Amino acid sequence: MIKMVASDLDGTLLNSKKEFPPHFDDVVRQLEDKGIVFVAASGRGGKSLKQILGDMPVAMVADNGATAYNTRGERIIAEEFTYEKARIILDTAAGIPYMTPAVISAEDVYVQDDSSDAVKDFMVSYFRGLVTFVPDIVRIFDEETVVKISINTGPDGSNEDEGLALIRQLSDYFGYTLSGDGWVDVQRSDVNKGKTVLTMGEHYGIAPDEIMVFGDYLNDYEFMQATPNSYAMKNAHPRIKEISRYITEYTNEEYGVIRELMKLFDIRYDQIV
Repeated sequence: MIKMVASDLDGTLLNSKKEFPPHFDDVVRQLEDKGIVFVAASGRGGKSLKQILGDMPVAMVADNGATAYNTRGERIIAEEFTYEKARIILDTAAGIPYMTPAVISAEDVYVQDDSSDAVKDFMVSYFRGLVTFVPDIVRIFDEETVVKISINTGPDGSNEDEGLALIRQLSDYFGYTLSGDGWVDVQRSDVNKGKTVLTMGEHYGIAPDEIMVFGDYLNDYEFMQATPNSYAMKNAHPRIKEISRYITEYTNEEYGVIRELMKLFDIRYDQIV
């Protein structure tokens, strides 16, 4: 019996315009009425997720698993690391023209304020305004709980393979993944969305085989392996499809997650598009 449904957002639950499916709010509340916890699992930070989810009764796995929040928005997990560990990553990224690192704490996003105006504009747009430019990014490690570094390798997705290959050879302490076009995410190697969603299950007294997950991209790899009830989107990366038990009939543009949930949990609407 499924007691938790966890879904990635970008490329999975959301369409290309970053819109939720029609009736999503009501579907979540109907799942809640059936005793099923809905978890939004994303590479986005907790503040960004809270902004777009509003007052919906949704738990959150944020920052690719580095942070997690219960349905009341209370943080229950924060997988921190120190500047001493991160220094080689930041120093290397600072020396490469196409790389711009963002230091992400459990609450906020920080970028060095000597970045170009074009980079600043892109960062503000990408993080939906939830970014602070600071004169000394190193100080953030002393002042806040740092959980992730996101490195942009070009707003058009360029250089991401080269950037990933370069960064991942620097330290075995970290895990590295492409979280979207032009973005390399760096966090502790023992942290991922799959591990954290299982910890969330423990928090709610839910076993791995009572969890259902939906994903589409490479940062969902461990996520899809966390439970036997894994659904790759029709539009998913081939490697995600290979390791998933099921593939949705519809893409994220066609509201594949919501259609699957409506079918599986007998939730009915005359039309959803």
